[in-house]
Amino acid sequence: MRLVRDHKYTLLLKFVARLHQAGRVWPVGELPAARLAFSPLTPTDQAAVLDLVVKAYAAGVISLETAVRMLMDAGFPIDSAATEIDLIQARAFDAAARLADATGDNAAVREYLGLTEDASETGPAPLIPTPPLADAAPVVNPDDDTLE
Repeated sequence: MRLVRDHKYTLLLKFVARLHQAGRVWPVGELPAARLAFSPLTPTDQAAVLDLVVKAYAAGVISLETAVRMLMDAGFPIDSAATEIDLIQARAFDAAARLADATGDNAAVREYLGLTEDASETGPAPLIPTPPLADAAPVVNPDDDTLE
């Protein structure tokens, strides 16, 4: 029944806004778009929604944005979808490794993880000079009993 009455709800909100304009509660002018959003008829089972979101996202049939929006609609305490997505991607090291393997672009991986650009490039490791190898047999001085 809600879909049938959707047009009537829009007219009702428009009527209320016009009354507020006529009573000079709101300024006269363009009315903002308004829409009624109803909660589900039955209480939402958060565990069932979470299970559905996990399975759908793992199967690749919904995006991360849709998954977070579904969790928000189910009543999970998520303040901002964009912030939540950034936090999820900042900890998605497996996905970042797959991105690095696929593209070979470290800048894209750093952007995906939300890391700042590293200005100091690490150079090659310094080579430490090694002492020359001693011969197999020590040299004995015939005049002296000491080894050289």
